[in-house]
Amino acid sequence: MMPDNDLDVRNQGPSGPYPKVQVGDQLPTFLLPSTANEQIGPATFKKRRNLVVVFFQDSSCEPCRKFLSEMIQRRDDYLDVDAEIIAVDLDSLDKARGLAMELNLPLPLLADPSGEAARQFIIPGSRGEVPKFSAFVADRFGEIYAEYLSSDAARLPSQDDILGWLHLIDIQCPECGVPEWPLEQPTV
Repeated sequence: MMPDNDLDVRNQGPSGPYPKVQVGDQLPTFLLPSTANEQIGPATFKKRRNLVVVFFQDSSCEPCRKFLSEMIQRRDDYLDVDAEIIAVDLDSLDKARGLAMELNLPLPLLADPSGEAARQFIIPGSRGEVPKFSAFVADRFGEIYAEYLSSDAARLPSQDDILGWLHLIDIQCPECGVPEWPLEQPTV
């Protein structure tokens, strides 16, 4: 069973915002400044790691902060499926640094205050609005398998949904060795 993707904004009417990239497309390329004082983007991990690229509107978004904290709590689960998380704050680098320190993030947080990288993924709505949250799950070659966009930051995907896509990617990867899907034992 594939994870549920009920957060897709394509069903929200003509005013948008809409995803610019679709499942099956390649991740757009970008390089952004990070809290680790490096320029980082999807190409940094190409052919080495599966990716989850997460965009959130600002550092004060409480559901987004909670989502990031949950990702960090489940970091070992992400590492088990050979995935890297690229979290992009559409706020300034200073605010991203503050958030990274406050949440004690063990990964660099990228800053995109102009929204230039986000616009490669999302077509803004008729009034220029972008979703409060968006996430894209891609394999190590940059192919997008899942996209989540939400104008309501309280409706974010579960970590299990995202990890489900990463498990699916992992078992489809012929270069990764013989895959084993974790089977649940039937209860008697």
